[in-house]
Amino acid sequence: MALFIAFEGLDGAGTTTQARLLADRLEERGLTVHLTKEPSEGPVGSLISLVLKRRLVSPRVGRPLDPFPSELLALLFAADRIDHMQAEILPNLQTGTVVITDRYLLSSLAYQSLGCDLAWLREINREAITPDLTVLLDVPAPVCMRRIEKERWQTELFEGVEKLSVVRKNYLRLASSRIGEEMSVCVLDGEREIEVIQSEIWNLLAARSWIPEGEAPSRSGEGQIELGLPRRSADPELPFEESS
Repeated sequence: MALFIAFEGLDGAGTTTQARLLADRLEERGLTVHLTKEPSEGPVGSLISLVLKRRLVSPRVGRPLDPFPSELLALLFAADRIDHMQAEILPNLQTGTVVITDRYLLSSLAYQSLGCDLAWLREINREAITPDLTVLLDVPAPVCMRRIEKERWQTELFEGVEKLSVVRKNYLRLASSRIGEEMSVCVLDGEREIEVIQSEIWNLLAARSWIPEGEAPSRSGEGQIELGLPRRSADPELPFEESS
């Protein structure tokens, strides 16, 4: 059963943990699963990781570019996504594998729209295939920052309460727009216990009959925002906020 599932959310929202738990659980049920992430581990993705960690040094100035050009970073993410699709996502889907990615296109639209036009971002990512399900873990920026600071000593390019607060608003705008509907975005409360969130995610798959027979969904339903139905806004193309 070929499925493409994307996990999205702020840094520190728990996407990596939930993607891994879902992959393990599906494998236990006999499904073949490929777990991946963006930035990918390909050549462009590795370059992006250096940029985010402020470790990519410009030979001309002898230090990392600060600020790094927003348009250039957006183009790098788009290029990495094409490479990621061709090298990992599509080959696995073609063999009937469930592909789970920790971050995908929604992240680019939410994060890169801090400094780039949304329409342009959609255009440079027009070749990206659409996930069957996008799980957006919604966690307030201060909570994410506390988690980040607890787990590691260094913050990355977009990590800071101010920027993350704006990105969170962008994520929720996307989820409530036509873009969110196209990507089958489901917003879940990511502040709850890990096991409760995983149960909610399992319910999402069960509601779509993606769970192997004999696996009944759990009854835990608290904290979920409109199960299976992205919230809609009156104006799906609301302008996005930029960080100050």
